[in-house]
Amino acid sequence: MKGMWHDVGVGMKTSFDEEMFVLLFRNWKRNAPAALIHSILTKDRKIRQLIYKSICDYFDELLASRRNEPGGNGEEAIHTHGLYAGKSLSSIVHMMLIEWTLNDFHLTPEQIGRVVSDLTASIRAYL
Repeated sequence: MKGMWHDVGVGMKTSFDEEMFVLLFRNWKRNAPAALIHSILTKDRKIRQLIYKSICDYFDELLASRRNEPGGNGEEAIHTHGLYAGKSLSSIVHMMLIEWTLNDFHLTPEQIGRVVSDLTASIRAYL
């Protein structure tokens, strides 16, 4: 699953913004294997847990690299709010990704990316 998100952050700053969410959803729609989509449609809990874990891991990597950027807070211990904000963001992205898939990609990647960006604006303020 890690490869699914790889192209999302390539060449971009590690900002969690609408553009990143649009790329994430576009990449998912374009590259998710049919067997994975089938597992989601049949409500396979293990597959959903793996997807959630991969999103968490990817966001954790982005946050870690962000802390190491010039001006980042790499010297500080992870703030509790930031930790919970990261997990909350992963949870919302996961839920929206699953629901979007279950609803046969009824919105464009741009539309769903905008929705996720709007819904998570207050959470992202803590990252």
